[in-house]
Amino acid sequence: MATKKNTDKDCNGSGPLPSTAYVVITRSDFQHLLKEIREALASNSKTELPLLVTGPEMAKLLSVSFHHLDRVRSEGLVPSVRIGKSRRYSPSDVLAAIKEAGE
Repeated sequence: MATKKNTDKDCNGSGPLPSTAYVVITRSDFQHLLKEIREALASNSKTELPLLVTGPEMAKLLSVSFHHLDRVRSEGLVPSVRIGKSRRYSPSDVLAAIKEAGE
């Protein structure tokens, strides 16, 4: 069985890197890095809805069939916008209409 030679070079380009490399950081650097990771994870957890989506995309977001969405739209229960020959839905407006209808 042939073994593969490590051809990666270290930052100085002088020789191959060991198969396991370690980086030593101070406690304060580690705490700062951990704080940045937590902030990044917290900001990524906030889901932003797109401004406009197609009918099939809106139906998928609501977990309903496209035909049901189209029916409630034609009844005026769900707002939509015509752009040329296409119809688009604003997820935030649709969710607000559903919330208002439920109250």
